[in-house]
Amino acid sequence: MAAAPAPVGPQEPRAGGPTTASWPTSEAPASLNIKLKIGSMELMYTMRDVDDLKLQRRATMSLPWLTEIMQGCEANLAERQHAAKAATQTTPTPAPERTLDEQIAAAVQAALKAQTPPANANGQRQPPPRDPMLAPTNDTDPSWCPIHRCKMERRSNERGSWYSHRLSSGA
Repeated sequence: MAAAPAPVGPQEPRAGGPTTASWPTSEAPASLNIKLKIGSMELMYTMRDVDDLKLQRRATMSLPWLTEIMQGCEANLAERQHAAKAATQTTPTPAPERTLDEQIAAAVQAALKAQTPPANANGQRQPPPRDPMLAPTNDTDPSWCPIHRCKMERRSNERGSWYSHRLSSGA
């Protein structure tokens, strides 16, 4: 006949439990990893101690602090999402692309408008102030650019004709 096993009761805590100094490996005897994920952010928090009971107590005491961190991360995420949404809402929609003829006509109109001298208080047109570098030449040839002092090419479309040239920059 086999001997009856001894009744199992509450175990006596070991006197002089292990310490990290006496632990035979480089790892802590008790370890807890907490991973929080908020949006695309992840926060990993690791706690180590000499035994599970001490670690559990520390983890319980750390919960309010971890909750604060998590709430701060959530608020940060909400703020970033709100800013991104506001940025996309305020971005103007691009104007539809214009044809080459429309671009040329707009450039001609802008050039004509820039050449029209502004009116003074009496409604009379005043000539724009002259830049000495842009002094008029005696040349009346419309194919000559007085600003860049070069020959221009005649261009035309159904709206009319004009002279223009390319700068060395390609503009």
